[in-house]
Amino acid sequence: MPEMNASLDPSGDFLTNWTSVSTTNSSNFTTEIPSTDAVTVAHDTLSTETISIFVELILAAIGIIANSLVIYVIARYREMRTVPNVFVLNLALADLLYCCEFVPIWNAQYFLPNKWIFGQAMCTITRALYGICGNASILFVIAMSIERYQAVADPIGHHQRSSKKRTWLISAGLWMVSVIFSIHIIAFSKVETYGTHKGCKSDPTSVAPYEDYMKGILIYRFVAWCILPLSILVPCYSRLYYKLHHGDHDVIQADSSAAGSTAKSRNRVTRMVTVVVAVFTVSWMPLHIVYLVKYGFHLYSVPEGHHDPLELFVAMLSSTNPMINPFLYALLGDKFRIYMKKVLCCGRG
Repeated sequence: MPEMNASLDPSGDFLTNWTSVSTTNSSNFTTEIPSTDAVTVAHDTLSTETISIFVELILAAIGIIANSLVIYVIARYREMRTVPNVFVLNLALADLLYCCEFVPIWNAQYFLPNKWIFGQAMCTITRALYGICGNASILFVIAMSIERYQAVADPIGHHQRSSKKRTWLISAGLWMVSVIFSIHIIAFSKVETYGTHKGCKSDPTSVAPYEDYMKGILIYRFVAWCILPLSILVPCYSRLYYKLHHGDHDVIQADSSAAGSTAKSRNRVTRMVTVVVAVFTVSWMPLHIVYLVKYGFHLYSVPEGHHDPLELFVAMLSSTNPMINPFLYALLGDKFRIYMKKVLCCGRG
């Protein structure tokens, strides 16, 4: 679940407004008795939140099964262990970690009487995984796109330069970068007590005022997770499109049947990666735009105690991405489809 959904603030920090829809802040726990109107609002809010969380958990369950299948297929069948599929496997791993660890544990606090019961270590791990998996997803989407451009623009040179060992080393480096850019989450994660409740949140007050920190984080995420990737992906796919449709015919449509088959296979993989990147962008960009506008610059708000339908929509949209990727592989990747059928229908291959 994106970190600002449900009873969460922009950093994934637990708000203290659990017993009343009336006023509260990040350091005070309020226990006043709500009015009849407040009870009605709270009931509607809780119903909406409960439904959204159950949908999140269903999507996560589908994502766990589907991404596990992708990882198994690539690991099980030698023919699937190609250079582009190394990046696909790592993207599936990031999606799997997000679905099986972050989503269920983060949502569990909504149903628990004391909210966060998992301790400081799990608070740090759970929040860190959100950042690490988010960073990794972006980096592997970019890596897949660059690899596809090189495969189409310079197929001979790409074949000579690329190797699975080199691709695994690149993947390890991308995971390290993902961890490095999540250090601030690890450093500031903290379990805090509000009355009888506990919350897993970020406490950056030792280095910066909370509001300034949050604005900086939201700007960073918008730039690092939206603007920077698009500045790489748009030129990459523009040139890729040109190569595919206006490039040399001896590269795109080879004369020999063997070369023609290779070109068709290369173009199918390219099509699959293109759709994965497009879906990733459409799924995540609205979330970061809404969060930056609403929480970073406070350009709009909703009445206290009410859910923002726009925020709920973009949060739900982003949550579909880890679940939908494996289905894109199956629909657009011929080999993925064949081997997934073998596993699902026969149980062996």
